[in-house]
This record gives sequence, C-alpha cells and structure tokens, in this order.
Amino acid sequence: MNENAHIIRKPQFITRDGPGSLIETINETRLIFNMTIGYDNSVNFEESFLKKYEINDPRLLALLSKDINKDIKILDILTNEMLNKGSMEVIYKTKRFPRWYICHKKGHILKAHPIKSVLFRPTSDNNFSCPLCHTGMKDSTSVRFVMACPDGHMDDVSWNSALHSQKTNCIRTNNEEEIYEWEAYSTNLASINIRCPYCLKLSKTMKEIFYHPFKCSGLYQERFTNQPPTESACGREMKVIQKNSSALRLTSVINFLEIPKYTSPLGVLFKEEYSTCLAINTLIKYAFTTISNESVKKKMLTEVLRKEYKGDNFDMLMDIIENIPIDDIIQEITMLFNDDINFIDCINDGRT
Repeated sequence: MNENAHIIRKPQFITRDGPGSLIETINETRLIFNMTIGYDNSVNFEESFLKKYEINDPRLLALLSKDINKDIKILDILTNEMLNKGSMEVIYKTKRFPRWYICHKKGHILKAHPIKSVLFRPTSDNNFSCPLCHTGMKDSTSVRFVMACPDGHMDDVSWNSALHSQKTNCIRTNNEEEIYEWEAYSTNLASINIRCPYCLKLSKTMKEIFYHPFKCSGLYQERFTNQPPTESACGREMKVIQKNSSALRLTSVINFLEIPKYTSPLGVLFKEEYSTCLAINTLIKYAFTTISNESVKKKMLTEVLRKEYKGDNFDMLMDIIENIPIDDIIQEITMLFNDDINFIDCINDGRT
C-alpha cells in the first residue's frame, strides 16, 4: 500500500477532480495530469487497448462530435479494479503544484539577517528542504496562491516579478537562492507581508500582489510533467488567485438526459403534437381574449382539436378536456409555452 495514495471516485473525477484540478493530500497540494500522461505504464493509448473500455453510444457521440467538431470516441474512466490493481495501488500520477512552499521553522538567518518564515521553491522532488535551515517537509506548507488567466492557463506566482516590478534587477546573484521572507499576522491578505531578503526594504503585502497583473505564461500545467514546453502565445493577463478557489476550475457539464417537467395527462398529450399545441396557443392568445363564455371557448377548442390533432389518443384527450375547467386548460397551455423553454425544445424535436 502506498501511504501517499489518494482515492478519487469516478463521479469526483468527472465533476470536480479531473485533469488540471488541484487536490489537497496529507502533506501537500497535487495537480492532476491529463489522462494521456497521468495513467501509469499499465495503460497505453493504443486503439486495441482502448477498444476494451470504449463506450459506444451513437446519440452521445453525435452530440459531442457536433460541439467539438471532431471525430471522437468515449472512453470509460479506468479504475484500479478494471486494471486488476489493488485499491491503494497508484495508477494515476500527479505532480506538486504550486511548487512554492513556506518553511515555518524558527531561527532562519541570511547574511546575519533574521527571517521568521521562508518562501522557497524546492530544487527537485528529491531535494525538498528549506535552503536556510535544511529541514524537510515537516515544517513546510504549500503556498496557497497560484496565477491563472481566463483561457485556462495556470502557473506559479512570479514572486520576483511581483516584488521587483518597479526595480530593474534584484541584487541577488545567480549563486544565491531565490527565497523571500514571509511574515503573516493573520490569513487576511493585507496582513501577509512578503519581502526580498536581498533588497531588504523592498516588500509588498499579499493584497498588493493580488491586484498585480502578470504576463500570461501560456502554460497548461496538466499537459507536462517536469520541463514546461515553449511558451504559447496568450494575450491575456494572469491574476493571483487562491488555489482552493471554486472559480479556478469550472466544470463544463453537457446535459444528455432531460426529465420533462410537465407530466400531467394533458401536458403529455399536447407534447406529442406540435401543430396542435401551436394552434391552441394561437387560439388562446388571440381569439379567447375577446370571448368570455366558457362553453363557446370549449366548443372552439374542440373544433381546433378535431382539425389539428393527428394522434391516437383523441378520445382520451376529449375526455380530459370535458372534465377540466376551460380556465385551467388555458393556464396549463400558457404555462407550457411561456414558462419553460425546455418544453418548447421538446415538442420542436417531435415535429415531422
């Protein structure tokens, strides 16, 4: 059993924890890769392998192909059980993100300058220690801020750019670690102060950095493991956002199954006949406004039904209308047409 394994169920993967999402584990925050690089070596994306897990639904394929404008196939989400793996065996890889951490251990000293907490970036997964006190993960926490743009690009906060935006260069040399002082009096953004320990007096609050615009890096973090690809063109600005914000990742849901709202006998019968619905609605909208006599209205309604209704349930429909007050019929038909666009879509789909 892997003590660092994190269980994600299928519904969670679809609606919340899919590629690009950030999940909180016991020790840190991890980013979920795309499926093509996330699954371990037991999964290959050759056609012969994927064919075993393909979901063949012609209607759903037609719907998705229309929106995506590509010839696509639907693949079931592979689970440990489907791959004959133990429930706690890792089958899907993740990576550390954000890659910046805060070491809270006391007693940091840089060039005789005391530092309370250190904001640092580990040099690698194998060298996860504070560059000043050299302690590991036990005294460190993942920073809770990332940068994102509206087009889905995401990256670490550029602390150097945020602090030195009005200064040409930091006096830090290439041989010195890129670290920052982190002083937090509370979780409030205005109470978190970040300072460059090399420039000393150069500092900003997290609230100031929150409103600082950054050039978008064009990176989709879920698409690469270690070395980022060449920057793609993106003219948007990145803004700092908390990594656990619900606005960071919004699931796009496509409704494939719709349960009709109106299930009364009259509504069901009307839904079967678009031309009849349209004729009755026109009658109500124009002719009935000048008529107050209920028996006259029912007679006119019956004549329209005899002329327009082509279904097999005419006698049933007439029995229902005979026992329902004309005002209730008018109210229901008006509601079907005006209050629920889904009903209109439903009867439009039934036109011949």
